[in-house]
Amino acid sequence: MDTATTNELETSTARSIGKQLQRIIKKVLILAIVFIPFFYFAPIVAGVFVACGLIDFSRNTPLSWSLANKYFLSRGILTWILSPVNLLVDAMTLTWPRILKLKDLPKPCQKELKDFFSTIDNDQLIQMLQTKMDNKERGMIFFKWYGKNIDTAFDVPQFHQKYRYIRTIGISAFNKHCSTTRHFGPLRLTLRVLYNLRPVKDDGVYIEVCNEKHYWYNNPMFIFDDTHIHQSFNECDQIRYCMFIDIKRSSMIFNPIIALLIKIVQIVMIKSNHVFYKKWKTIR
Repeated sequence: MDTATTNELETSTARSIGKQLQRIIKKVLILAIVFIPFFYFAPIVAGVFVACGLIDFSRNTPLSWSLANKYFLSRGILTWILSPVNLLVDAMTLTWPRILKLKDLPKPCQKELKDFFSTIDNDQLIQMLQTKMDNKERGMIFFKWYGKNIDTAFDVPQFHQKYRYIRTIGISAFNKHCSTTRHFGPLRLTLRVLYNLRPVKDDGVYIEVCNEKHYWYNNPMFIFDDTHIHQSFNECDQIRYCMFIDIKRSSMIFNPIIALLIKIVQIVMIKSNHVFYKKWKTIR
């Protein structure tokens, strides 16, 4: 590599680093503008938010300045804002899950999931979505949102039944060579169950949670707390179809409170659930 090319690369790298620093400084200033009055007028409340955010952030691994930037200044801001609620739910359920197996769930929940998946026709669901995907990078269809049934063009009666644990039912489709960015889910009232409808024997098709990779061909089902940093990959020549189901977290004492909070989320967000999936094309 000649000197001119080396200088160009160094200049380009320096500009990139400079732009990143400018963005971080801008975000820090905005955060300071918000939090300085907050600390002045409500120091206890502000301190609680900062403490909860730090505790919640520390649940992710490996910790780094890049991850802190993403959590406190970028994609994780909503998760940070909701961290007091999320940590309260952790305390009420006495669990701090990250990745789970089916056997880790309460027995009634295990049965409900097994019964649910035994009724679905994978090929039928895939054919249904294929007619709507076209050239979309990422498509998503909801049948149930936090317990509320969603009207769609497709008739799948078992998706509209009343369940004890299952709160949200949908299907996501990733087109060929399409992946998400690293991101956090906002709320920990539920756990996310993903079920690959057509696992492909390919190491480029997987989900990564806190640097732990799950390859779909090893197990089509994956259960995790999606408020942890995670990212999905489909680096193959086929469309990836996944059921995504949210199941209610269980508590020996506080189930009514958790159910109430889920109901509030359903009522408040039913018309704006696209906020959580801005980069997805909603299929109806």
